[in-house]
Amino acid sequence: TSSTTSESAAYESSITTIPDKHSIAVKWKAHDANEDQLLYSVYYRGDDESQWKLLRDGIEDRYASLESDLFPDGGYTIRIVATDAPSHSPSDALTGEGTSSRFEVDNTPPHVEFTTSRIEGDKLHLAFRATDSFSPISRAEYSIDADDWQTAEPVGQISDYKIENYDLIVPLPPAAPEKS
Repeated sequence: TSSTTSESAAYESSITTIPDKHSIAVKWKAHDANEDQLLYSVYYRGDDESQWKLLRDGIEDRYASLESDLFPDGGYTIRIVATDAPSHSPSDALTGEGTSSRFEVDNTPPHVEFTTSRIEGDKLHLAFRATDSFSPISRAEYSIDADDWQTAEPVGQISDYKIENYDLIVPLPPAAPEKS
């Protein structure tokens, strides 16, 4: 008979990673008092779901990188199950599990609607509205003629709603000299 212990696996919530909107980094800590080899299974569950779905099985590493675009927009929880089965017979194997905090996936970009776009002397006047159906808009950026990206501040100065309005006047880059 296999037994379960919560000391076999624990979820590590503080993950140091490079932000990447296309992947979800999951990292956990696990310890076996006998230093047995551990294998891990990674499961996920959406907010409105009751069943855990297997993502990865038989992982030896204590981390996984998941492609975020495989998940529809919504809230999720990850569960890690550890087993020392490689070091024991099936009747002596132990398992343990840990569950992450809830997190959200938002792969759908905001809808952007330009209300003003005109040249005023050597400046460009842009006014637009960004609308996201799932989560608050955290920031907006623009680039002119493939130049460096610049941050655009919303009219209210704080990006914290699903709808943000922007009104900017920015200098135009100097025109390239015409070839003769």
